[in-house]
Amino acid sequence: DPLKSKAENIIRDGARRSHRARAAAYNSLGEVFRNKEKKPKEALMSYLRGITEFQKYIFGTREHEQSLAMSTVTMFEYGKTLPEESQKDMYIQRAAALFRELITRYPNSNLLGPVKQVLDKK
Repeated sequence: DPLKSKAENIIRDGARRSHRARAAAYNSLGEVFRNKEKKPKEALMSYLRGITEFQKYIFGTREHEQSLAMSTVTMFEYGKTLPEESQKDMYIQRAAALFRELITRYPNSNLLGPVKQVLDKK
């Protein structure tokens, strides 16, 4: 997949790339894992990596907003697939916490509606 290869190259380049470029690459990698390869756990790890690794550098950017939104959605979707109720509940609660953070940090985000639609599919 060309998108996956490009994202992996940007990530591999490391410090030679900007924090925003690397966060965007993790978001792209998450999209490939989630939509093309149907690997929700790997997608979640990619989105979360964009948040945790670069948060202090990309806070307030579109990349951070997207990482937060897609982490919320993927956390929720992955949680729904788990067989144990306690694990399922933990992931769904964490998704709700991420959504509250998205609302707080980006109250005018155009991603709020689509994310809320996913979360309402309990």
